[in-house]
Amino acid sequence: MNNEIMELRISAIEAAIKTISAAICANEGPVSEDLQNQIKILRNQLASPGRTVNQEAITYQVIKLLDPLHCDPWEPF
Repeated sequence: MNNEIMELRISAIEAAIKTISAAICANEGPVSEDLQNQIKILRNQLASPGRTVNQEAITYQVIKLLDPLHCDPWEPF
């Protein structure tokens, strides 16, 4: 599979994750609370010392996917 097709697939997956995450957060309920708690845990991990640059980059990208309504994972709620 060539790189262009892979990039398109990755973009589609990212868009789907962002859409589903935003819908869950907007729904308000136990699943929404669980997702918000997981995002808080990831934000705390992002701020914790001793993480490698690679771990930090991955955590940053996961937060951006799961919490698309907040612009910067480094910013507090």
